[in-house]
Amino acid sequence: MEWKYGNHVIYYEEGNEVLAKLTYEVIEDGVVNIDHTFVSEKLRGMGVASKLMTEAMHFFNEKGYRVKASCSYAHQWIKKHEEYKELAAEDFDDSILQCKIMK
Repeated sequence: MEWKYGNHVIYYEEGNEVLAKLTYEVIEDGVVNIDHTFVSEKLRGMGVASKLMTEAMHFFNEKGYRVKASCSYAHQWIKKHEEYKELAAEDFDDSILQCKIMK
């Protein structure tokens, strides 16, 4: 997969159709919030969302960003992947996620 980068988005497309994307916002100096992930039904069940998160974490690491996640998938993914713990700008437990979802 060839990932593309836009203004606060990382995505994959075929033709003119976006089949996977992650959006984020810079919420404070050096900290980003992953606020949305999407994978088309055409690619679901193939590990694409995890590949997208891995790509994003490498990108954020290269840019020197720390990461928060209000997107439930991103939050759970980061929680499971201890190898990216040093990039976390918060403690990734479920109580924090519940607060974010309810806002």
